[in-house]
Amino acid sequence: MNAIYPFKLCSIDEGITVSVTCRTGEYFELFEKHGYYGNRPCWSGHVRQILEKENTNLLKYLVFNSESDFFLITFRNVKIFNEAMKLLAPIFQDYEILEKYIISANRDEVDN
Repeated sequence: MNAIYPFKLCSIDEGITVSVTCRTGEYFELFEKHGYYGNRPCWSGHVRQILEKENTNLLKYLVFNSESDFFLITFRNVKIFNEAMKLLAPIFQDYEILEKYIISANRDEVDN
């Protein structure tokens, strides 16, 4: 398994950008199970809330964006990328842990 799965490295330009394909596969089904669409705003809302709970400082070094069916995160530098992926990837790789975050999410902060 890719160390940063489900995120995929897609650009190293003015920062490091990773992407996630939305609305497909087991993540879509997990979000849908809890009444979310699994779209770009859903991913963004959940990632933001996880970071707010675990390391809110990281948020000021990230830019969230979207392109077609992709959710994108751009990190200001390698250090921020490594720190954020060390936190996010294990959560998204373990469906039970991710589901706990989804269940505890503030729905008003997740744009569906």
